[in-house]
Amino acid sequence: MLLVVMGLGTIVGLITFVAALILGQTFLMALLLYVGVGMLASLLTGLAVYLKCSFQAQADTQPSY
Repeated sequence: MLLVVMGLGTIVGLITFVAALILGQTFLMALLLYVGVGMLASLLTGLAVYLKCSFQAQADTQPSY
C-alpha cells in the first residue's frame, strides 16, 4: 500500500511539473510545485486510506440490530 501512495504522489506531482513548465513557469518553480503537490497528494492519500481502514474496523465491531 505504501508503494501505491508514493506512486500516486509521484504521478500527480509529475503531471503538475509538466503543466507548470508548459504554462511558462521556471524550472525551479516547477520543481517546487512538483515536490509540494506530490507530497500533499501522498499525505492526503495516506490519510484517506487510514480513515477508511479506521472506520471499516469501527463498523465491524458495532453490533447490528
